[in-house]
Amino acid sequence: MKVCINLYPLRPGMTGGIESFSRYIVRNLAAHPDCPEVDVMMPAATGGGLFGIHEIDIMEPRWWAKAEPRPAPPPATPIGKLYRSANCPAWVRAALQWAHGRVRRPGAGADLELRARLEAGGYDVIHCPYQAFHPAHPTSARIPYVFHLHDLQHEHFPQFFSRAELASRRRMYRLYARQAGAVVCAAEHVRRDILKYCEVEAEKVFMVQWGPPEIRPVALDEATRARVREKYRLPARFMLYPAAMWEHKNHLRLLEAMALLRGRGVRTHLVCTRSAEPEFQARVFEAVGAHDLRDAFTPLGYLPIDDLRVLFELADFLVIPSLHEESSGPLMEAMTLGRPVACADIADHAELVGDACPLFDPLDVEGMAAAIERLAQDDAYRLRCGERGRERIHQARSWDRFVRELMQVYHYAAERQ
Repeated sequence: MKVCINLYPLRPGMTGGIESFSRYIVRNLAAHPDCPEVDVMMPAATGGGLFGIHEIDIMEPRWWAKAEPRPAPPPATPIGKLYRSANCPAWVRAALQWAHGRVRRPGAGADLELRARLEAGGYDVIHCPYQAFHPAHPTSARIPYVFHLHDLQHEHFPQFFSRAELASRRRMYRLYARQAGAVVCAAEHVRRDILKYCEVEAEKVFMVQWGPPEIRPVALDEATRARVREKYRLPARFMLYPAAMWEHKNHLRLLEAMALLRGRGVRTHLVCTRSAEPEFQARVFEAVGAHDLRDAFTPLGYLPIDDLRVLFELADFLVIPSLHEESSGPLMEAMTLGRPVACADIADHAELVGDACPLFDPLDVEGMAAAIERLAQDDAYRLRCGERGRERIHQARSWDRFVRELMQVYHYAAERQ
């Protein structure tokens, strides 16, 4: 069997956990003894600002597996900087999004050329880890697609989306799920959502759970600790939230919980990493000021992977208050590294962590504060949580099982076609 992994939508540092997940897929497929022949489809130059490019390259997975550390995000174009600015008016951003879609859409000639290139590759299946078929719609090549649908959070929190984006998600996800040869997700609650909202046959929707993140604890000498602390101006003690600053990540309630603890005399410091949605970022910064937490909040944006791993080790613990997830990558990374976590009781988190970390209702600020306070104040409890988490993640998840189950999905999609 020959498989093409479509990573064309990849923009390093800007696509959250799907970027890490995509890297793990390619690496583990390439390393598995029963691996099919795999190519990776990516743009000739990853990124390039707001308007992107249409060129595609077919690369061997070895190239992507070696991308460690990850490349830094490409420099933004003037239009890209305007689009991501917190001061960009909503009507300007909407106009740029409209123009973005117009400019990127290949014409009929490009569509036929793409079909010829894909079909000449002799692929049995094209796998889309991103929630899009771009640049190749299923009609562009008579090759079955495996569509990875990570979540349908817009059905649970429609207030986080504009009317246009909500309508687009509902229309496109349903269309993609129906036209795909098979649909894959990582959690049972997502599978139920796909069946309910996309109205597809149950037999073609598969749950395939991720394996544990392929990371190892970093041996920190004093020089490394000092270098990273100085580089990012980190306090002596802090909690880490490595998540894109999007509304469903629940930063606002996390700040409320910190303010509640400060009122009780419990001081905490929050370090946030990864990209941000400009309008929501502005609201987060306003909340930091309103709660008088300017001295307790450090936003760092996108970090090199090596520095982020050091932050995992330096942090007292991680906090993950998300309102909705398929399966949290940072949670699994923390458990793999033996780091304690205070975690929202959503998705499959309770099943995954068991008694390895304190869980809380992400809508309950008081409960969130209590979980944070216990980890912040009880050193022995933090140590136990870290040790239990590391044991549990390797018992619950396996990349070997992931690849074998994904191979079954590939064969199903190819035979169905």
